[in-house]
Amino acid sequence: MDVESLFSHVPINETINFICNRLYRSDEIQFPIPEDILCQLLQACTKEVPFYRPDKNMYVQIDGVAMGSPLGVLFANFYMGSTEEMIFTQHYELKPSIYTRYIDDIFISADTEDSLSQITEMFKENSSPNYTHEIEIERKLPFLDTVVHRGTDSFSTEVYVKPTNLGFCLNGASECPERYRRSVINSFVKRALTHCSTWTATNAVLKRISQLSNNGYKKEEIYDVIRGRLDTFMAQETRVDNHATINLYYKNDMSSAYKQNEKMAE
Repeated sequence: MDVESLFSHVPINETINFICNRLYRSDEIQFPIPEDILCQLLQACTKEVPFYRPDKNMYVQIDGVAMGSPLGVLFANFYMGSTEEMIFTQHYELKPSIYTRYIDDIFISADTEDSLSQITEMFKENSSPNYTHEIEIERKLPFLDTVVHRGTDSFSTEVYVKPTNLGFCLNGASECPERYRRSVINSFVKRALTHCSTWTATNAVLKRISQLSNNGYKKEEIYDVIRGRLDTFMAQETRVDNHATINLYYKNDMSSAYKQNEKMAE
């Protein structure tokens, strides 16, 4: 599910109320700034910020948050989080088995398409932005930079390449420092290692990276970066898998009850 134009549709006053309710109506949080002062500060940073448009006139933001604003992501996340909490609390039967969100992109695992349509309509009715949804095709669905494959009892992922991607990147013959060229290769390899959940998918991406030689990169340089990245990755995997964590308990003074303390530490 996708939230259309989330930042420009975030209701400022409503979101500020959400923030204040969470900070000042909770027994778990003791916020040091008085509520009225915080509300004034949030209002000043969102609704009193002037900006110029191409017509050379100055305007003031009325509603919504600017994507470049330091508070933009905070407000967008707070508004969506509060909306989700309200909807799934009041309509618990609609809550899907999997619901994850990154800003305005939402990944849902629903039992039926009708269930997904009901969730989408519920969000439309209870919040300002519009929502659209996309259904998997042949058990595959693009989400952020990955393609998610739905198996019988698990999911797997691989790097997502848009159909319109022509493979343009910094030319290897460009007049630029060597570290720039290597960083291009490095970023592709890193994405393969972080986004692919199987070695089959990783190998397919690494083979595609080797085609950078068609864009002026030397094959020796490509393979050197790939080997270096793989060596580092495998070394980290080995350290994590083969070495258990040992907690060492330290006491800076010795008492007569040290044996009892040692037993408690064990």
